[in-house]
Amino acid sequence: MMPIKVTLPSNINVPKTTPVIQITAINKKYQSLINRLCKWDARYNDLIDALDGDENRHAEQAYDKAACIFVELPKREQANIQRYITGY
Repeated sequence: MMPIKVTLPSNINVPKTTPVIQITAINKKYQSLINRLCKWDARYNDLIDALDGDENRHAEQAYDKAACIFVELPKREQANIQRYITGY
């Protein structure tokens, strides 16, 4: 899978208002991937709140990055993340 590079033009200033959620991995080996997923999810939420129209492609890139990281995780970790977010 090719990594997705997300870069914003210098004229776009996105405030970091969404707190990054903290999810503990079942297997500590995957904690860094889960932390990156949480970071990109917060970045996506900030972009959605700040941008509109054609600039939403940056939000799409951030979402794609988070989705790629999610797919790299084993099913057990994916279920743990979904359980944490949805509550069941």
